Amino acid sequence: MNELSRGRKAAFTIVPIVILFLIAWVILSAVDRERVLVRGDDPAMIYSFYENRDGVAASEEYRTSVHITDRGLRGSEASDGKAEAIFFGDSFAEGWGVEIEKSFPILSGTLAGITTDNAGIHGGFPWYYILRGRHFLKERQYRAILVQLFDNDLKDQDEFLPFIELKGNRMVASHPRGLGPIPPGSLTRFIRDSSPFRIIKRAAFAARGQRLPIKYYKPGREPAGPLLNHMEALEKFGKIKSLADPEQEYGGQFGFYRFKSLAELRKDPDWSRRATGFQNAIRQMIEEFQELQPQAKIHIVYLPAKQVFAPGGAVIGGADGVKLNPMVELIRESILPGSASLIDLRQDLAQSPNSLYFPGDGHLNEQGHAVVSKRLATVLKD
Repeated sequence: MNELSRGRKAAFTIVPIVILFLIAWVILSAVDRERVLVRGDDPAMIYSFYENRDGVAASEEYRTSVHITDRGLRGSEASDGKAEAIFFGDSFAEGWGVEIEKSFPILSGTLAGITTDNAGIHGGFPWYYILRGRHFLKERQYRAILVQLFDNDLKDQDEFLPFIELKGNRMVASHPRGLGPIPPGSLTRFIRDSSPFRIIKRAAFAARGQRLPIKYYKPGREPAGPLLNHMEALEKFGKIKSLADPEQEYGGQFGFYRFKSLAELRKDPDWSRRATGFQNAIRQMIEEFQELQPQAKIHIVYLPAKQVFAPGGAVIGGADGVKLNPMVELIRESILPGSASLIDLRQDLAQSPNSLYFPGDGHLNEQGHAVVSKRLATVLKD
C-alpha cells in the first residue's frame, strides 16, 4: 500500500511536469522564427546543409530565399548531372544576401554559357574545402574547379583545429563534436535543432550582453518592413573605413592587416602558425582535387574584404592603386607552378568598392556579384 501511494505521488508530480514541458515546447516551437538549414555533426564534413530545406536570409539590406537541393547545395544546380564547373567557398560563394541566380558561382556560368554547381557555404576555408571536395568531387566530373578564399580564412581555419586530425602537415580525418557528454548523432542533432534549445541559447548570449543572430528565417516569418536601399544603407552604416584596431575589431580575424609584408607577419608566432597551416591546407587541397579530378583546371579565387579598400587603410598601398596584403602573397606562395591559377579580384573590385559591398553586412551586393561574375565568366569560357 505504501509503495502504491509513493507511486501515485510520483506520478502526480512527474506527469504535470512532463505536460508543462510539452506545452512549453509546443509554444516555443510556434513562436520560433528560425529555420535550421545547417547540421553541425556531419561525419564527413563537420557541418553541412540539410537537404531539401527552404529558408530566408534577411537583414535591413536584403531578404533572399534560400533553397537547399537534394544534394545539399544552395539553389540552382545541373539536374541532368552535366555541370561543367563547381565552386567552393564561404558565405560570399554561397551568395549571402542575393538570390541564387545573382550569386557569382551561378551568374558567371550563365554568362559563360555553361551550368555550374554552387558548393559554397558560410564559414568555409581550405581545410574545410578538402572535406567538401572529398564528398562532392566523387559524385560528378567537372572541367573546372574554383575555390574562393577570403581574408578571415587564416583565423577561421585555426579555430577549426579541434575538429580535425593532423598527421604532419596534412589533415587526415575530421571529428565532429557532440553536445557535452552526448556523442554526435541523431540525439545531439535533435537537441541542437529544437526551438527551446536555440531560444535558450540566444537568451544566454543576450544575458552576457552578446547577440546571437538568426542566420535563416522560416519562410514567411522573416522581418517585415521596407528595406534600406544602397544610399540609405551608406548613410546609416557609412562608407568603407580603415580598422582602428585590426587585432580587436571583427574578432581579430583581420589582424594580419597590420603587417606590411609577409616577412613581418612570419615574425609573429600566432600569425606565422596560422599562415603555415593555411598554406599547408591550400597545397593539400589542390593535390587532392587533382587526384579526384585530373581532367579539371583548378582556379584559386581571392575575394578581398571591403576593408582592403579603405582609404589609407589597414594595408599598404601597391602599384596601380591596388592594395597589398600578406594574404595574397600567402596564396601565391602556396600554388605550385602548373598546379592551379590565382584569380585576384582586388583590381576588379577596386574601381568602386563602396557600391559593390553591402555597407552594413560587408558581403557583395548584386552589383558586386555581377562584377565578379564578369571576370570569372572569362575564365569559364576557356
